Amino acid sequence: MKPLPLTILISFLLFSNLAFAEQEAFDPFPQNRGTVYEYSDEELDEIDVCFFPIDKSRWDGSKITAKEWQMLTDFQKTMFICEYVEQLEKEYNTTIEINGWDYLIALNGFAANCEDECLKEPMTRVIRELLIKQGVLK
Repeated sequence: MKPLPLTILISFLLFSNLAFAEQEAFDPFPQNRGTVYEYSDEELDEIDVCFFPIDKSRWDGSKITAKEWQMLTDFQKTMFICEYVEQLEKEYNTTIEINGWDYLIALNGFAANCEDECLKEPMTRVIRELLIKQGVLK
């Protein structure tokens, strides 16, 4: 099955009740053991910035795709969303208010439904498209 175009899939996730697909291959609460995003409990206290701004972060958030999203812990996903929204606020010189839980569910659903080329979609683009579709960004 060919993946849906990004904007169609995002619209589906935003406006349907099925924001999170049940798929065996998708773990909504990964521990990220053995991935480049793995960290220990001791390291957690030392991580000030996870993904953004890139020059100060532990990991490069601009390189997180739908495939890598599935490797992140919930803490990392939450930090990704918060830090990227802060970046967008600076870029657009505006305040952006979102429901972080809704975005976490939508992004998890997006990553769970991705196949083939869709897995290469940067999650920054997905967040930006969600904000545009909701009229938060132009």
